[in-house]
Amino acid sequence: MEEEIVVRLQATLSHDEDIRVPAEKELKQAQSTPGFAASLLNVIGNPALNDTDRLSGSVYFKNLIARHWNNHEGLSNVYVIPDEERPGLRGVVINTTMSAPMSVRKLLCVALSTMVDKHFPEGWEGVDDTFIAALSSGDINLITGALMAFYSFTKKFRSRKREVRAPYWQLLEVLNPHIQATLHLCMQEGNVYNEDYLVALRFILKIYFNSCLLTMPPVYATEEACDFWNESLIAIVNLPRPEVPEEDVEYDDIPQLPFFKVQKWATRTMESFFERYGLPQQCEEDLQAYAHNYMEKWATPSLQAMTQLLAQSMNTRESARVVRNSIEFMSHAVDSSLTFKIMKDYLDPLITDVLFVLLCHSDLDDQLWTEDPYEYIRRKHGMEQAYSDPSVAAGNLIANIADKRTKYIMPYIEMYMSGVQDSSKDVKYKDGCLNFLSTLSETILEKKKVKKMMEEFVMTTVKPFIEDAEFPFLQRSACAFINRFSDLGFSEPSNVEHILGSVVNCLLQSNEDPVCVEASITMYKLLENQQQVRPLIVSEELLGGIVEKLLQLLRETENDDLTDVLARLIDLYKEDMAPFAVALAEMLRDAFVKLKDYDPDSEQDQHKVMAAQGTIESIKNLAEIFQEDMTEERIQFEECQSGRSWDYPHTS
Repeated sequence: MEEEIVVRLQATLSHDEDIRVPAEKELKQAQSTPGFAASLLNVIGNPALNDTDRLSGSVYFKNLIARHWNNHEGLSNVYVIPDEERPGLRGVVINTTMSAPMSVRKLLCVALSTMVDKHFPEGWEGVDDTFIAALSSGDINLITGALMAFYSFTKKFRSRKREVRAPYWQLLEVLNPHIQATLHLCMQEGNVYNEDYLVALRFILKIYFNSCLLTMPPVYATEEACDFWNESLIAIVNLPRPEVPEEDVEYDDIPQLPFFKVQKWATRTMESFFERYGLPQQCEEDLQAYAHNYMEKWATPSLQAMTQLLAQSMNTRESARVVRNSIEFMSHAVDSSLTFKIMKDYLDPLITDVLFVLLCHSDLDDQLWTEDPYEYIRRKHGMEQAYSDPSVAAGNLIANIADKRTKYIMPYIEMYMSGVQDSSKDVKYKDGCLNFLSTLSETILEKKKVKKMMEEFVMTTVKPFIEDAEFPFLQRSACAFINRFSDLGFSEPSNVEHILGSVVNCLLQSNEDPVCVEASITMYKLLENQQQVRPLIVSEELLGGIVEKLLQLLRETENDDLTDVLARLIDLYKEDMAPFAVALAEMLRDAFVKLKDYDPDSEQDQHKVMAAQGTIESIKNLAEIFQEDMTEERIQFEECQSGRSWDYPHTS
């Protein structure tokens, strides 16, 4: 059977339909044959075969397990792998996973995670001995395979209830000494920068982090375990950074290097643990002893390690995710009086040399803006940036210091307000000043002394930046600044009118899409928070120009914030929309049709779902415009909506 399977797998890769289609049908028919799944695994595990055949087999096996290991719907006509075949498959899949090439191993791990069902550990007898033998082998390839296979178990149980996780915890306790020994092996001088050992180390950290995701396993809740893991994490973070030449590796590719993948998981774990155990009095009663030990022994060394990492990141090429994790750790450290007492001694260099620099428009920002402005917009407005962008984390830390330790941030407000107005400073410095102050909008608006200064500051300093197209990135930041201060109480009503006029002109006249997107959002916020200026844009010509520009931006950028702006604009100006409502509906329909085509597995395409939903809301608002006596327009509106496919995008 195995030879026949190989022949069929090879045929499924043929470009000739007459060869490929029959092979696919024969494999599908054979899947219910007794022993087929085991034979397929033997093919995958055969080192004599080429990697292409083994990879093709692993793809088929993964799909076979996904479709036929469980019958969640309880359908009688669905093939389910028989119970008598399962014990053999469980044993073979682990051994095959451990010895397979990395590309094959990843697919088998997906299948393995499906096979670890609610009956575990029933049917998995001897799995602990299998893992122990591999972890003790001294063969780093086999060790990595064992860690990856065990991580499949971790992923299966990381979010389960405590009682369901108990069997996993028992297995983890048995394997823990061997996992710790492997960590020591990976950290040895000759191994620590070796790619094979770095991959193994990364999976050790992923197992630890995900095992503790909801509830601390008993084996990790001891003082001894706390000391071992925190000492190890700090040692990993303190490793000297390897050089990453610009000519060899682009900045966006740094996080994919094995060393920096390890650093990501080390810093992520340290950040998560400080968030959870940095305030012992807020922990669950059974973990308060652990939290006290953590704070007494490891909070300060962890803070020092993160501080050193951030200082180095300003002079070396570092993974953005690692920098982000380190800054988020600092943000949690602000909450604890123990760690902030240490932080305040070097708060000035932290703010001026690290956080402020991250808020300035960088050379990389400039490059992205020029080469791919739509990607620049996506990164600035995408929800995923909150979990990966160091500048977002920098803003969060500054805001948290302002919220929890207000007196320490006040001098910087005055310093950077002066910096924006200093003619000797370059435009990127001024951009950083605006962004810094934007993050502190809530604090500034709560302080009467500073709040009084803001109206004049906005009119004399920020407004001219909005009107000056020489430096588009500064123009964009000025719009973002107005956005954050859109609910500022202006003493002079005409000032708000002038600000809105500048923002609208910026939207209509700028040729830079990042500027226009920011201006449109700021316009929306001003109309929302400064109701007295709403009549200023009711003229048919101006409102029509704004709507046309918004639709153009929506088609080009697919930014979901723009659909919110459109929906609110239509809601605010229903009566004034009537003259061009049909044309607007047609454009919204076409925008929806474009947005509904997306890849559900792509994180970068998820914004299209929200944008598509926004266009639906806008069309609903438009429908309310037509009254019973507008029969002709109503007919045109309905016709334009029925003229194209309206299949709604399916979320995964």
